Amino acid sequence: MSMLRADPMRGALGIAAALVMMAHSGVSTGASETAKKGDPAAVVENGIPETALATVRLTERAVERLGVRTVSVELRSMDRTQIAGGVVEAPPGGIVQVVAPQQGTVLVAGQSLPLPGTKVAAGEPLLRIRALSASEIARARDIVDSALARLRVAEAALAARGEDEGRRAERDSAAVSLEAARQRLRIMRGEAGQGDGSDGLAPLTITSPTAAIVRRLDVTPGQSVPSGAPLVELVRVDALWVRVPIYAGLLRSIRAGAPARIRTLGDSNGAGWQADIVSGPPSADPLAGTVDLFYRLARLSDGNTGLVPGERVIASLLLGDAEERLVVPQSAVLYDVNGGTWVYERIAPATFARKRVAVDDVLDGFAVLSQGPGEGAEIVTDGAVEIFGTEFGTGK
Repeated sequence: MSMLRADPMRGALGIAAALVMMAHSGVSTGASETAKKGDPAAVVENGIPETALATVRLTERAVERLGVRTVSVELRSMDRTQIAGGVVEAPPGGIVQVVAPQQGTVLVAGQSLPLPGTKVAAGEPLLRIRALSASEIARARDIVDSALARLRVAEAALAARGEDEGRRAERDSAAVSLEAARQRLRIMRGEAGQGDGSDGLAPLTITSPTAAIVRRLDVTPGQSVPSGAPLVELVRVDALWVRVPIYAGLLRSIRAGAPARIRTLGDSNGAGWQADIVSGPPSADPLAGTVDLFYRLARLSDGNTGLVPGERVIASLLLGDAEERLVVPQSAVLYDVNGGTWVYERIAPATFARKRVAVDDVLDGFAVLSQGPGEGAEIVTDGAVEIFGTEFGTGK
């Protein structure tokens, strides 16, 4: 008689699987209940919303002592602006290359040769050039004598044979050649404009043709230079341009023909300088998607803005038409250590609340706000810094 026998190994495996399933089911149920009934994933302790920042209450005496004054937030018609980076450049023709008018030796005109970065005025001596030798002047005199002889022959032919267009042209050409030769001789003598016939070797003084800054010095004292050799490179500083790359998609929004306001990187809220738009060379960057606009800095009374070619600046460009904007005096805006901008609003007599603002631009002494208290809110101007110090324990 045959009997069926259970496999002990298979039975053990089945019991283990059942236990695992039961354990898994229990864990899942417990985790689900914990997720529903447990603590939140994060807890913020001592949280203070920005709308509930510190309120400063002063006594009437303190308000008077601090000189607190308030103005109302106004809704004014203000220009819309776009801030962009710019680069100061020398205008076309603003870089002047001074060359040697004759062959000679470089001499110092003053204490030393003008080093790069030196400011020079129009007509100020830069250096001197002395002719190399008397033989150079002798050769120049021979050229003058030859030109003079040619002129005399042409005049004699014109007088003997009568008026003729060809002979008149030859006479005029000889006269021009003679004058050019004489001028060259005077320059080599260092006595341009005198022509006294002296054989002296007086040095020729080279002066600056315009008010400028020395950009490069190409010679040293005692160096021999040929005629036409570069001596000094100058950059005019009284008519600088600013190149402003503008995103091509924004180009049509720029107000046509409007001037720009140029400020240095460290003076983002200063008055800066006005710059008129000019027609510059076509320039664009296809990789950056920008088109260059050019502005000419207004001439100042002293002829110098303090800017130098290559310096990066901030350009404030006008967009479209003016529109109604919320404004407060620039003096009412405070800056914290992180660059945040704030104002103090008077919410009750002698009671002031600090409110965050977002400043879009500063125009004509007013801060244009895109975020902050609404129209009519009383904002502290005089005494705002003192209240700020009082709130943080550094005030009077």
